[in-house]
Amino acid sequence: MTKFTKHSLALLSICSLITLWVQPAAAEWTVRAKVDGALLIDPAAEGPELGGGFGATGLVGYSFDAYAVGFITPEIGGGVHVFADDYSRVMPRAVAGVRAGATLAVEPSVSLHIGYGHAAGQDGDALLRRHGLTVDASVAVAWRLRRWVTIGPELAYLTLIAFTDSSTDTMHVVAGGLTTTFWF
Repeated sequence: MTKFTKHSLALLSICSLITLWVQPAAAEWTVRAKVDGALLIDPAAEGPELGGGFGATGLVGYSFDAYAVGFITPEIGGGVHVFADDYSRVMPRAVAGVRAGATLAVEPSVSLHIGYGHAAGQDGDALLRRHGLTVDASVAVAWRLRRWVTIGPELAYLTLIAFTDSSTDTMHVVAGGLTTTFWF
C-alpha cells in the first residue's frame, strides 16, 4: 500500500467519522464551481520560478447541515490550472476531501482535499512531466443569494509533490477566485 493510498484512506475515514458525529438536520447534494487566477511557484536549484495563470475547479459533495451551527461536506472532483510561464505548464488534478463552514448570513468555510496531480510543460523540444500527490487547502466566504445558491471569493493553496527515484519535486500554487455553489 503506497503512502498516497494510506493518506486517502485516512482522509476518507476522518470524513466519515465527522459525518456520523454531526447528526445532520438535513442533507443536500452540492455542486461547486470555481474559476481563479493563480500564481505558480516552482522551487528550482537555480532559484524559484514564478508563473501566472488561471484555473477552474469542479466539485460534487453531499452537505450535512447542522442548522444554526454549520455544515460539513465531503467532496470529490477535479480541476486544472494553466500557466503562461516559460514552460506553458498545465496542471490537472483529481481530489477528494472535506469542506466545513458556518451557516450564517455570510458563510465562512475551510476545505482540505488530497488526490492525484499531474503537471506537464514544454522546454524547447523537451517535455517536462511530474505527477504525484496533490494537496489543497482553502478559505472562502459565501453569500446566500437564494436557498439553492451561494457565491463568494475563495483563496486556495495547492501543492503537487512528485516522488521520483532520486528526489522529491514540488510545485506550489496560490490561487484566488470566485466560487459558486448550487444546493439540491
